[in-house]
Amino acid sequence: MSIEKEVIAICNMPKCKREFKNFIYDEEKSKLNDETLYKCQNCGALRPYDNLEIMKDIALALIKRGNRVFLVKRKFQPFENYWAFPGGGKEPNEHLKETAIRETKEETNLDIEIIKKLGNFIGKGDNGKKANLNIFFCKTDSIRYNVNKTECLGGKWYDINYALKNLQIIPQLKKYLTK
Repeated sequence: MSIEKEVIAICNMPKCKREFKNFIYDEEKSKLNDETLYKCQNCGALRPYDNLEIMKDIALALIKRGNRVFLVKRKFQPFENYWAFPGGGKEPNEHLKETAIRETKEETNLDIEIIKKLGNFIGKGDNGKKANLNIFFCKTDSIRYNVNKTECLGGKWYDINYALKNLQIIPQLKKYLTK
């Protein structure tokens, strides 16, 4: 098993009230106890990796060219048939920026450059469970794209104002279009 240095998981300790908290891999205690242990950064509780209810990290790429934005139409729940930014789930030991780049390439064949992280919010992942969605502002020199129909129902460059007025965009993403 590859070791994630940091995960977001539910902490069962009374101080944490069964809420999602940051857990850091504790290499020293893991070696002493001969199991993979993570420490809650809020209360200090140690938990074996196998007992953690981990929240999935998702990276989304907000790709703009002037007043245009690239959107994909979601193929799967949650938000099936809604428009969204390209992106997907983080692989073990992958940085979120790498996830945004990889997932965008897989879904659209666009090469992107990450400019900055715009923010994040807790939403639902493809499995219906809570997920940590991270939004990255990106640029591209490409206008040509090839949407992967196994990943999305479609994709296209849209005028931002047109998209906001006429497309069914995932509600939590709309605010990032006006930044």
